[in-house]
Amino acid sequence: MTYSYSPELAPFLRELSQLIDGQKSLPTGKCAEASLDPEGTTRDANTLEPLSPIVATSEADVAKALSAAVTFHRKGEWAKKTLAERQEVFDRLAAELEKRGTLIGEADSIDIGAVGMFRKISETLSPIVFRRSLDKMLKEFPAHREVLNAEGAKIADASWLPRGPAVVICPTNAPVGSSMVQLGYAIQSGCPVIVKPSPWSAHSFNVVIDAICAADVPAGLIQIVQGGAHVGKALVDSPLVKSVCFTGSVAAGLEVAATCSKRLAPYVLELGGANPFIVLRDADVEAAARVLISSLSLVNGQYCCGAGRVLVHADVRAAFLDAFTTQAAAIKLGHSLNEETETGPLCVGLERPLKSRIEEIVKAGATLLESTPQPTGLAGTFMGPTLLLDPPTSLAPEIFGPVATLNTFTTIDQAIDLAQISESRLKGYVFGGKDGAAEIMKGVDCAWWDHNCFQPDRPQARGDGFLGLCGYGELTPPVFMYEKYISLVGES
Repeated sequence: MTYSYSPELAPFLRELSQLIDGQKSLPTGKCAEASLDPEGTTRDANTLEPLSPIVATSEADVAKALSAAVTFHRKGEWAKKTLAERQEVFDRLAAELEKRGTLIGEADSIDIGAVGMFRKISETLSPIVFRRSLDKMLKEFPAHREVLNAEGAKIADASWLPRGPAVVICPTNAPVGSSMVQLGYAIQSGCPVIVKPSPWSAHSFNVVIDAICAADVPAGLIQIVQGGAHVGKALVDSPLVKSVCFTGSVAAGLEVAATCSKRLAPYVLELGGANPFIVLRDADVEAAARVLISSLSLVNGQYCCGAGRVLVHADVRAAFLDAFTTQAAAIKLGHSLNEETETGPLCVGLERPLKSRIEEIVKAGATLLESTPQPTGLAGTFMGPTLLLDPPTSLAPEIFGPVATLNTFTTIDQAIDLAQISESRLKGYVFGGKDGAAEIMKGVDCAWWDHNCFQPDRPQARGDGFLGLCGYGELTPPVFMYEKYISLVGES
């Protein structure tokens, strides 16, 4: 059976657009990532049919976008608007995004294979972000407050003000789902923002540009540029940029941190990790295998909180592998627009480095275990839940895909030591009785644990819970705002 996207989506897939100072245009710069495709195009992850050429915003247009953001900020008209006036703009934008929700979701399905719940997030999250209450969000950061001394006399005026232009670098695996929250915080805090999608998953932002134009958003408030790493670097390097949000690899995140630190610009990093998945001797191996497969299947394994390093007690290894093999064989890989599909294809831009990483680990001594049947009649980038058995224990890479390494342990202390080898652990999973699990969760440095369950979304908590190299910072208004004091002492 053939599955196709809405006819209305076709123009958004044929060529990329950019939005600079309120004007929609075509990027004219070259993108180094184009050399990775034989035809220099993006591709439908389901069929590998070519889509838009991989292009970039030119150096001149990047400079124009930065200049427009600075001008917008310095004019101060947006910052002077009341929260109610800003909300009117956001409500218009939310309405236009909502009209195009299906197209945004389909674009992510074509680019990254999004299915089910994750495609629904792409479709519905953006309007929710822009309709949230500004009064509630900025309650602790008032535009004006009086500062009183101990006797109650006014000694200063204080105001929370926008820092200036912000940059959001989008991840390949969740272009809209991740970045819209960051974009929303920036403009709701009063800052103009420049967004750069990944060259491998930019089509949903083509639709977003259409919504921004239809909503009559003030020119310069939201700008969208295209390109790969060189465009992102140009933005982050610019001293005109006052805040940065980056979601992506640890290596690139460390470069962002080093650059921002030179000028003490606030930044938020959402990276990844070799997340431990520990199966104790008294675990329910069927349940553990089921959760592991769910973790490796969410967003088709392109999930920063997915399991990466499976550690299984030696006494239950055989039973666990039998359960995993049987359950993985029942997973339905298929076209991402087929509602019956459980797991869609990988983003084309993520499949290449994933396969290279798998080859490296197999050469190091691991054995590949997979049992999910490939879909028929589709040439796309499909891969089911996969294990790499018994690599060297010192090897703890972030694989980022539906793939995890598996090693065996015999004591809880040994499991803790193995889990701690990686410097980046965004989330941990442990299966077994509460006493043994408590030892694991206490002994392994990780801020978010699932015990005998799979919770894709972390319960609301203060801070982002980053430890080690999995991320840095907390996405709150002070990333984009600062408080200015004007002393009145001695005023005549």
